[in-house]
Order: sequence, then C-alpha cells, then structure tokens
Amino acid sequence: MYITEILDRARVILIWKTIELSEKWSAMKVKVRAFGDLMGLLGNESIVELEVDARLTDLVSKLAEKTGNQRRGFLGHYDVRGPDLVILLNGRNIHTLEKLVTSLKDGDVVTLLPPLVGG
Repeated sequence: MYITEILDRARVILIWKTIELSEKWSAMKVKVRAFGDLMGLLGNESIVELEVDARLTDLVSKLAEKTGNQRRGFLGHYDVRGPDLVILLNGRNIHTLEKLVTSLKDGDVVTLLPPLVGG
C-alpha cells in the first residue's frame, strides 16, 4: 500500500510538471516600444504574448488587430513592409535581419520608430 501511494504521488507530480512545461513553452513574451504617433495607438511600452515560433509578421498582425486596423501590413497608417516605419529588434534594424519573417524569442524587444516631423 505504501509503495502504491508513493507511485501515485509521483505520477501527480510528473503530470503537474508536464503541464507547467507545456504552458511555459506554448507562449513567449515580447516587449514592444512605440514612438511618435504610434504611442497613441499602442502606448509607450507593452508586453505582447505570442506563440513560441512567432515571427515579426505575427507580432505586427497582433498589434494591428489590437488597434482595430483592418489594412494588412499596416500599423496605423504606416506600411510595415516599406520605408515608412523603422522596426528594430533588440536594437537592430529588421532590414539587416530577415525583415518581417525574422523569428522572435522570449524577451525580445521590438521598437517601432515612425518618421518624425517638426522642428
């Protein structure tokens, strides 16, 4: 009887740890910093939760959805595929990486820099 109880407890612990690991690996968090008029849409800084295998395009889609933007590939009125918006991943311009298909990982920082106007 004693061995059966130990095995049952071990099974419960194993199941619990498996659940914890699957939750840990099923999502990641990316920090997004927005500047210029994008701050009004997205806030200055936010944490976005994404699937583990997410790419920048997934993040842009999620941010566009959050702002209610219906135009694919746009944040606000900025085309994310063109020169309208500078996107940095951990301080590096995404055009020096794999552009919008660049893979993200937990803890990455994405900075959105629209052009500044004024004087």
